[in-house]
Amino acid sequence: MKHLTLLNFLLCFNGLVIHFIYSVIKQKKQDLKFSMGFYIQDNALQSIVTIIAAISSLIMADDIARIMRIVTIDGAPFYSIHSFISGLLPMFFINKVMKIFKASPEV
Repeated sequence: MKHLTLLNFLLCFNGLVIHFIYSVIKQKKQDLKFSMGFYIQDNALQSIVTIIAAISSLIMADDIARIMRIVTIDGAPFYSIHSFISGLLPMFFINKVMKIFKASPEV
């Protein structure tokens, strides 16, 4: 758990900010009148899930590295990069996992 540093939390936060800004930009590109209030109301649950997934991924970085057999040496930027990606892409991974389970036949 030595990777849970202020720098890694800031990188995760920056990834989250970029994720939310990108989704606002994507929403504004549609030909609809943009309303920040409506956007927040419409995306509140997705935002909460995104934040929870980002923090969970940040906490589980050692386990993720172990499962994927990633060997990190001292000074390697794995945890910094992982922290940033944890904030930037959590919904991408959640959507992929949901598609896998939706596509699998029921038992």
